[in-house]
Amino acid sequence: NYVITPRIMRRSLSLPGLVTIIAALLGTSLLGLVGGLLAVPIAAAVLLILDEVVFPRADNS
Repeated sequence: NYVITPRIMRRSLSLPGLVTIIAALLGTSLLGLVGGLLAVPIAAAVLLILDEVVFPRADNS
């Protein structure tokens, strides 16, 4: 599962495999099954916010 899931998430969400694994492990250890299920979409949202909001503002400054 730790091999297949990062590959699927990387293709569908454009997340690096390492980010997927770390997010799933942290989410599972903090909140159990629910945390494991929610961790990858939350990680994708955080990366999207960083790419679209934080880094472009840093480039314009």
